[in-house]
This record gives sequence, structure tokens and C-alpha cells, in this order.
Amino acid sequence: MGKLTRRADWPVRLSTYLRGVGPYEIGVTDCALFVAGAIEAITGADLAARYRGRYRRKLDGLRILRADGFADPRSYFAAHLPATDRPQAGDVAILKNSLAIVQGSRAVYVAGSSGVGVVPIGEAVAFLRV
Repeated sequence: MGKLTRRADWPVRLSTYLRGVGPYEIGVTDCALFVAGAIEAITGADLAARYRGRYRRKLDGLRILRADGFADPRSYFAAHLPATDRPQAGDVAILKNSLAIVQGSRAVYVAGSSGVGVVPIGEAVAFLRV
């Protein structure tokens, strides 16, 4: 996959996407599919197209990723997006046990039990440029 380009209206598209995200559910709105959906809203490219609808348990999702040569969702996204130490809104945040989307300089969006949640950006251990 080549370099992703943000659409001109990406902030509106991302906001619309975030409003429609349902509760966390493996294989539907888990952290990887949540982040992939945000990237698709921002760029039009669905990095998870190959994986959508193929698993309903975390272990099954990991097996599919490992068969493709990736240890976990974090390594999958890191293989497709460049690292950055200057995150901007819409970039991917790698948390200790999850993935998120950068909201701004203080917080990141996460897939939560009641839909999109927000946690402090300080919980991120790395960032990827979208």
C-alpha cells in the first residue's frame, strides 16, 4: 500500500465516523477495526478490508494477523504507517494494550464499552502518522 493522503474534508468525515461508532465488540468495533475505520474516514483507504468479518474472537483475529506475518494489530499498523514523535489530530496512537486515534494535544479516542471514549494522550507509547 502506498502513502495515504488525507482528504480535504477529513475532519468532518472523522467526526461523522466517530459519532456512528457503536460499543466495543471483537471483530466489529475492536481497537484495530475502530482505528482502521477512522483511517478510512480520513483517507478513503481501508487498511482492514482483508480482516473485516473474518473473526469474532480475539484469538482468531490474532491467528489471521500472524498468518500474514504480523504479531498483533499494533505491528500491522506500524508496518503500514510511518512513526512520528509529533502526533496530530487523526494520527494513530499506540497504547500499551490498544490502539487509538489522536484527538488533539491532550487526548485520544478509544473504542469503549458504550462507544467512543477519550483517554489522556499520555497513555500512548508511540504514534503513527496518517
